[in-house]
Amino acid sequence: MIPNEIQILKLSKKSVIAKATEDVKKEIQAAKINPLEKYVLAKTLIDYFTGYVSAIHEEALKEKDKYPEKEILFLNRKVSQFETGIGYDFSECNHPELNELYEKQKALKKDIANIEKSLKLMDKAITVVDDETGETTRICPPLKTSKTSLKISY
Repeated sequence: MIPNEIQILKLSKKSVIAKATEDVKKEIQAAKINPLEKYVLAKTLIDYFTGYVSAIHEEALKEKDKYPEKEILFLNRKVSQFETGIGYDFSECNHPELNELYEKQKALKKDIANIEKSLKLMDKAITVVDDETGETTRICPPLKTSKTSLKISY
């Protein structure tokens, strides 16, 4: 169940998340909902609201510009404007040392990728001996980690 706009705007972000968690747990325990149905609906609503926010973003920025304050309180929420995604393009700098370092970095990334690829193929640890020093090193396969999730397609 999604609370109405007035109820939810009175809550802090932490409280909104806590309320959603509490509501859904109660509904599942009371067997009032199908969790898979609600999961699919929630993921679809996230897509909907992502598009909604994206579509209204520029107009919201224009509206915020009408307020001279850096930060305003609007609908019980603090609203401020800030720069995001600041980046620099160094490709046109023509700095000889930087260009050389980029080439080394490119080669290192390729070498690392090749070693990682071969390590992924290992099914058990091996011991290698350095021919010059006689030093032995135990090389282990990487630990595989994963997270199980649901993919919603439409």
